[in-house]
Amino acid sequence: MISFKTFLHAPLLLEAYDYSQMFTKVLELGKVTPVIDTYYRSYVLQSPEYLKKNFRIIWYNKLMQIYMAWTLDNLTLDDKVAEQNIKQYYKKLLQSECKKFNLADRPDILDSKMQNDFLPRKTLTQYKHFLDLHLKEIDDYNPTGKFPEEVFADMEKIEKEWASELDGTVQYIKQPLDHEEGYPDKRCFPIIEYGNGWYWVDLNTNYCSNESRAMGHCGTGSHGSTLLSLRYLNKRKSEPSTWLWEPHLTFEMGSDDHILYQMKGKQNTKPVEKYHKYILDLLLHKEVTSTKGTESYYIKGIERSSYGQDSDFSTEDLSDEFKEDLFEQRPELMGLMDYYKKVGKTDSFMQRMNELWISKDLHSLEWDEKKEFAVIYEARDLEDLVENYGDDTTKWIVDQDSDPDIEVSDDTIRECYEMLDEKKVEEYIRKEYPDEDEENWEDDMFQFLEDEGDDLYTQCRWAAERGIEGGRYNEMMSALDGGLKSFDITIGGETYNDLEDEAFINDVDNKWNQAPMKVYTNFKTVMLLLTDSDFELENGIGFEIKTSQPYYGFDGWEQLDARNFLKDESGFGYMVN
Repeated sequence: MISFKTFLHAPLLLEAYDYSQMFTKVLELGKVTPVIDTYYRSYVLQSPEYLKKNFRIIWYNKLMQIYMAWTLDNLTLDDKVAEQNIKQYYKKLLQSECKKFNLADRPDILDSKMQNDFLPRKTLTQYKHFLDLHLKEIDDYNPTGKFPEEVFADMEKIEKEWASELDGTVQYIKQPLDHEEGYPDKRCFPIIEYGNGWYWVDLNTNYCSNESRAMGHCGTGSHGSTLLSLRYLNKRKSEPSTWLWEPHLTFEMGSDDHILYQMKGKQNTKPVEKYHKYILDLLLHKEVTSTKGTESYYIKGIERSSYGQDSDFSTEDLSDEFKEDLFEQRPELMGLMDYYKKVGKTDSFMQRMNELWISKDLHSLEWDEKKEFAVIYEARDLEDLVENYGDDTTKWIVDQDSDPDIEVSDDTIRECYEMLDEKKVEEYIRKEYPDEDEENWEDDMFQFLEDEGDDLYTQCRWAAERGIEGGRYNEMMSALDGGLKSFDITIGGETYNDLEDEAFINDVDNKWNQAPMKVYTNFKTVMLLLTDSDFELENGIGFEIKTSQPYYGFDGWEQLDARNFLKDESGFGYMVN
């Protein structure tokens, strides 16, 4: 017989073990683009490894379900039936899920959260960081019904309270004296021994509880990594039966590739200047790698970590003197900006820049001859470009040919009539209406022609329509030009406002027959994107062409177009002044 407690929890357990079923519909609809399957394999299927417990996995995957549907909803498809099915599914999903996030009947807020706040990979890695602290309060925390920013704000408070208990006190790692000096643990081994109590030690594990407690951070690296610790052996304070080790820095290194990822000080702070000499020693340290006595660098490279990148050590933190030493021996480890300052736009630098760009899952950069501008996107033509990246107004403009239902006022028609020579109009009326009493038309020839429904009046009306069409067209083209010449670059789904006017589209003046349409950004922007740590490249580099529509719509007036119509197409060109 099933217990009452098991019965109560049965729905939760069922949902937990069958959470993949929530993706059946979105995966079916997502066959229109490979990105949905990528999201599913890269994030959904990996979430148990990061989050461990079912209630956390369900919370994350519910967000992923909405996010994947949001991604589909923002696609423009040739198959309009499929597009409509996606939109109906997304609308229904928002309505059903917004209440679970305490949004009542505000699906628009949930939609906005997907667009502006939710980043799948960052959410996983950030949650894993907090779980790696191994604090019961965080392990028991239930995120259900909350958005990541609220969850992580709560967890940051817990982490700070825990770290504050360590603040201001030296935390030692005790090891028995029967361990050989320099070996704080039997599985550890020293990388560099300074002879004055300082050591770089490979802890030979990706998690060390002693390191965590002493340093006030999680003490955890990713799967397949090991922790390196800069430690000082404090013999003066050591107890009779133990060594007392003081850790000062913790670096995460790939066990196989020997690439540094996380590089932090106590409580996940950036390593301070007094430790830079030890860090430089580590970067320049060589070890014998073969029986022939061949030496190679112990550290093979540096990459940005997945958590707290701003607090990681960077070679750009080094003093000019240390940077010079690093450049002379290992220029490949220098930050991109420092390397550029040293060598300029050399082939080696441009190759390194392109490799870094490609490592962000972006296509290779196509530079112009002077290496001032690079292509970040190429479309078949303007229609293709706008279809994928234009806002609603931009798409509407590109789809316009002409508007046969233009409303024309009497004043506008009269303005066209006034382009005609009055004497020639008078001659025309006398000829066409010989029996008409002159008193009926001499005071207002325009009104007479209108009342008679005369062809000259009709041609003036058509000229007015042409003038309005021309004005509207010019306004739309001006707005479209503005959208094409200055658009928002987005990084990881978020607009990067500092890049205003740092990108453009080629040959906008030839927009209607230009193929292909290439979106360029300049060298300064590419450098900023690759050296600034304030953004996520999770969703790549994107942009949106936004066209401003006048408050009263596009309703301009182009007198020249009206005049040209009367002169060249109306049959009354001889009357035009």
